[in-house]
Amino acid sequence: MHRFSRHRLQSGLVAGVVAAPRFRRAIVQIWFRAGSRFESATTSGASHLLEHVLFRGTARYPTRQALDDALHSIRADHNAFTEQEWLSLFVEVPVEHVGRGIELLAEIAFRPRLAEIDIERRIVEAEIREANLADGLVEQRIGRLLWGPHPLGFPIAGRRSPRSDRRALGALHRRHFRPANATLLVAGAVTPQSVLPAVRRAVRGLPAGDPCIPPPPPAPRGPRVAFGRGTGKEVRILLHARFDGTPPSDDRTRLELLASLLWERLNRTLREERGACYDLDVGVDFSHGFGALGLYVVVRKTAANAAVTEVVRQLADALAGRGDDADLARVHANWIRDLALIEDDIDELAHHYADQLLATPPESARTPDDAIAFVESSDRARIAATAARTIAPDALTMVLLGTWSTEDRATWRRRFARHVDTLRRAIGGTA
Repeated sequence: MHRFSRHRLQSGLVAGVVAAPRFRRAIVQIWFRAGSRFESATTSGASHLLEHVLFRGTARYPTRQALDDALHSIRADHNAFTEQEWLSLFVEVPVEHVGRGIELLAEIAFRPRLAEIDIERRIVEAEIREANLADGLVEQRIGRLLWGPHPLGFPIAGRRSPRSDRRALGALHRRHFRPANATLLVAGAVTPQSVLPAVRRAVRGLPAGDPCIPPPPPAPRGPRVAFGRGTGKEVRILLHARFDGTPPSDDRTRLELLASLLWERLNRTLREERGACYDLDVGVDFSHGFGALGLYVVVRKTAANAAVTEVVRQLADALAGRGDDADLARVHANWIRDLALIEDDIDELAHHYADQLLATPPESARTPDDAIAFVESSDRARIAATAARTIAPDALTMVLLGTWSTEDRATWRRRFARHVDTLRRAIGGTA
């Protein structure tokens, strides 16, 4: 068994502790409100470059080699990543070294030397070149069509080599890497009493700073069709259903169940029964101040109309609470299996509580067993009711990547207007 607790320290840092005595390794992870959503056209990619540079030495360990030696001395696995709204660093260590792991992670995050920037810039440039191929290029085009010049449409690493020098990275670090803008999680055979003193020592003397709030998203422009150039003979289609605000925990889970249910149904009808699509993805994202359900398919151009019609039909059925209970039973079984396995994996257990720790606004923690009970209680009617009050057809955007004549565009706009009406009727039937 395990216990989770949440603590706000005097420095402003929020700390979560997952006391899980059965595990011999511990995870220490810290998140900062930073990333591409906080950037501008001239600073795009700076957060990701900073993430790389953090590991090039610190005040106490002035070279990368010295820092690596310190991490290896406690058998630490370490890494970092940058997203739109978060920049995170983590170490995984034997539980007897968790205090030292906290100390080293804080040293990297709060006291970097910001050295050898040009070396890391060349590494980032290689990542950008790779991202400008195939799927990465598609993602960038979709981002521009959805968000225009807003930072939400920026690639995480930037579209070209980040221009930031040491002075600019230092200013970025001072603004975002402060305790009041940070959330830290420790998971393993630990207790709050055993780890919080080490956390307090690690941030002692640092300026508290302030929480960073990302710029609001642009105003919704739907319903609309956005056309873009494709990267091959196939057509790529995204139905993007945006909603404003941050749904409460129960609604978020049911929207994620909706995404799983739609994938189950579309995988069967479009892939297994018709062989009509090369790729299929359904997911829901929750960002600061808004979220979106996305349905993405890749098909032959001749099959595009039938594929979109099927996607809309399945979405309308889900919004209206229609469909085969066997599909939902498979979704429940998959979710319950994955939730049950969380107890056996320290990484998954930490991830489970991190999602709740980072939620805005903060929520009371739900254990994996609590989550299983909630999933089992989420029938088609409850999922449909949540989706119908969250998803607005008038905020829909359909992105089409391919080769389009003027006549093609007019035809697709007429089709899309009919599809939006179909979804309005489905939601009206559940009111």
